[in-house]
Order: sequence, then C-alpha cells, then structure tokens
Amino acid sequence: MFLTLLWVAVPSLLASGLLTGSQVAPVHLIDAPSHALEIDGLEIFAPRSEPRAEEPADEPQPEPQDAARTTQGAAVTLGGKPLFNVEASIGTKSRAERATEASRAIRAAATNSQIPLEDFRLNDLPNNGVTQILAGEELLLAVTQADANVAEIPREALARRHLEEIKDGVIEYRNTRSPQKLLAGLGKAAIATLIFALLFSLINRLFKGIDQKIESSDRFRIRTLRLGSRELLSAQQATNYLIRFSGLLRIVALLTLISIFINTVLSFFPATQSVSIGIFSSIFSVFSQLFFGFLGYLPKLIFLVILGYAAIYLMRFSRFVFSEIDKGDLSIPGFDRDWAVPTERIAQILILALFAVIAFPYLPGAGSDAFQGISIFLGILISLGSSSAIANIIAGILLTYTRAFKLGDEVEIGDVAGDSS
Repeated sequence: MFLTLLWVAVPSLLASGLLTGSQVAPVHLIDAPSHALEIDGLEIFAPRSEPRAEEPADEPQPEPQDAARTTQGAAVTLGGKPLFNVEASIGTKSRAERATEASRAIRAAATNSQIPLEDFRLNDLPNNGVTQILAGEELLLAVTQADANVAEIPREALARRHLEEIKDGVIEYRNTRSPQKLLAGLGKAAIATLIFALLFSLINRLFKGIDQKIESSDRFRIRTLRLGSRELLSAQQATNYLIRFSGLLRIVALLTLISIFINTVLSFFPATQSVSIGIFSSIFSVFSQLFFGFLGYLPKLIFLVILGYAAIYLMRFSRFVFSEIDKGDLSIPGFDRDWAVPTERIAQILILALFAVIAFPYLPGAGSDAFQGISIFLGILISLGSSSAIANIIAGILLTYTRAFKLGDEVEIGDVAGDSS
C-alpha cells in the first residue's frame, strides 16, 4: 500500500515543483511496464495494475563456428594458378601438407600426356568416409567427411566439384604448354629480341650524339656560371658534369630496356609467366617507392635548399661586417678592432650550428632509430675527443675578450719570452 501511494505521489510532487532542490534524490523511470522507479540508486517496483504479459523466450544463440571455417584454407595450385582450397586436416597432415601433395600429384598428371582427361574420375569409399579423386590409378586427393563438413555440402558433391576444377585446370595447363604454344612463344621471343637489339643500338647512338653536341662548342655553347664577379662554375666543369649526367641517363635507359625485354620474353612462356609477373611487380614497386618517396620529400628538400642559401648569405654578411670593423671603416662603441677576426669566426660557427639544428629534422631518415643512434654516437666521440681542445678554445676566448694581452706586449710562454705581434 505504501509503495502504491509513493508511486502516485512522487510524480505529482515532482511535476508541481515541490520536490526540487539539492537535497532531493533524483527519480528515474526504469521500466514502464513493470512500474519501476530508481530513487538515489534504489530501485522500487510497484505492483502491476494489469496481468503481466508472457515474456518471449530467449532466442537461441548461434553456435560458435568451427575453427576450420573461420580460417582460410591452403590452396591447391597448378601452373601457379589456384584451383581450390583444402580447409581440413587429416590426422597428422595439416591443410598445407595436403594441398602441397595434391598440387604435386595434379601437376604430374597434367604433365603426363599419356593420361587422357577421361581417366580423371572419382572413387567413392563409403565405408571409409572418403571419396578419392584419381587420374588413372594415381591418387590426386582424398576428400573426407571433414572437408564436406567445412564446405557444408555432401562429400560426393564436394569431390565432384573438385574434380571439375581439376579437369578445367588440366585442360588450360596442357593447352598453354602445347608444342604450338611453345613455337608461338619462341617466335614472339625472336621478334622481341630483334626489337631489343634495335632499341639498344638506337639508345647508344642517341646518347653518343648528345655527348658530341655537349663537347662541341659550335653547336652547344656552355657559358661560365658567375655570381657577380665570382666564378661559380667554369664552362669546362659544366661540360664535364653534363657528360656525366648524360652517361647516367644512358645507363638508366639501358637497364630499363633490359628489364622490359627480360620480362616480356618470360611472359611468352607459361612456365615462366609467374616469374615475369614477379620481376615486373618487384621493379615497379621499387620505382614507385622511389618516385613517391621523392615527391613526399620534395617540400623538405626545397626548405633545405632555401635554408642553405639563407645560411650562406648570413655568413657572408657577418664576414662583411666584421671585415669592415677590422679595417676601421665601421666602428661600434665598446667593440675593439682586435675582436673583429675572432668574433667573425665565432659567429660563423654559431650560424652553422644554428642552421644545422634547424635542418636536422628535415634530413632523410632523421626520424629513424639508426640515424639518431649514429648521431648520438658521433656526438659522444666528438665530446670525448675534443675536451682538451674546447678547454683551449675557451681559454683563448677569455684572453681575447678580457684584453689580457695586446700587440706589442712582452709575454713569456713557458721558457719562451718575447713581444706579442
């Protein structure tokens, strides 16, 4: 009775705003058909006003599938092409072992032209629960009840399906390896060899002509590259670089032609088609990785080039400023002329160090563990081997900027005495 009154009163009070505030526990409706309430974590169930409907029975849960169904079977192949999968093990033989044995037996039967296609048949052994697939008297595969359970079809139907797949594979295997196909492949290979020889000679002549034009100043004039009055690259150096670049392009073109020729000739023969596909895919994957890797690195390369030019011009500017101070054409209050040369050298080192730190993350492989390990190792070697040199450098800097000695002072260094000059 108390629960019924509570069920009626609490919602009314909540609706009228009388039970609002921080001291009232929250009330939640849990289950409308069962009239259940939750007050501050406490569930209260009121009696039903009408008979409770019969709850539906729990639906049966699907049984877990067999492990053999969820895993991919081992493929039985013929001539590099898959025929079907073996998805069940027998005793100590795994699926891969059964597939390997079946592939060898089918290839031997397909190669033996003395076995006609009509001799590929089934031999059912119901007492043993096995249906054999035979080629003449040779066993190709034993289809068991375990195979049928995985495939969820009768054993005889599964064996018949595998037999048809084997026959289709044998027909294709024998047709592609017939004497007519072999002769056709040899003819195509001869034509490809002739075209290869012509293209090889053409590429050699083409690059030889390019080299002659580069060396000939009458047809292909190369000028000296200058920056202001300074010669950056002489004409002879530019000519040599262009000839070497032409030789590199020639090697790349010939290697590409040779790889295409080998891949094409191998594709003419069924026995080597899988090899040609593997060679082509390997070469294509290498070049695609190089190409897309270069495209991905191109923004970083542009940044490094800009950064290098900025470092060069900043070093030139610092050299110009300190040379003017050293000559006396530029004076800075409190900065002695004797400090110009050492300060210029320190500034050059600091500029190189700063730009090296900025450029380090943009170098190829900078994020790899090997690159970082080598960098740490070299840093440790330099720090250990140059401890005395760094001490002498710091001592020299202190002597220079504290003006402990000047030109013309009498000094004594060890057993040697004289004037500093």
